[in-house]
Amino acid sequence: MFKINQYFKSLEPYLKLENLYQVFIGITIAIILILSGLSLLQPIQSKQYDNVVKLAQQHRYADTQRMAYLLLHEPEIKKAQYFNLIRAYQLEIAEMKEYPAIEPEK
Repeated sequence: MFKINQYFKSLEPYLKLENLYQVFIGITIAIILILSGLSLLQPIQSKQYDNVVKLAQQHRYADTQRMAYLLLHEPEIKKAQYFNLIRAYQLEIAEMKEYPAIEPEK
């Protein structure tokens, strides 16, 4: 019993409340990063799959169409791949407003 008390008293200068808060925040951030990484590895939902199909069928943005077409041929589309497709779509919208040879979609 005396050895245990003596051991904890020797650790007391190192166990300050501020250090415990830092450890708690570090563990919380690590858990958030791990869970967000795992959620990106899950497959997409049916509504998101419908969006991929729509992007593969449109003709206005060719790079996005190609990327969506390639994703449709994969057995399982992960959320990270879906988000990359949506990001590419938004970048292509920002770069090019309209192709001159293609009529606007209705």
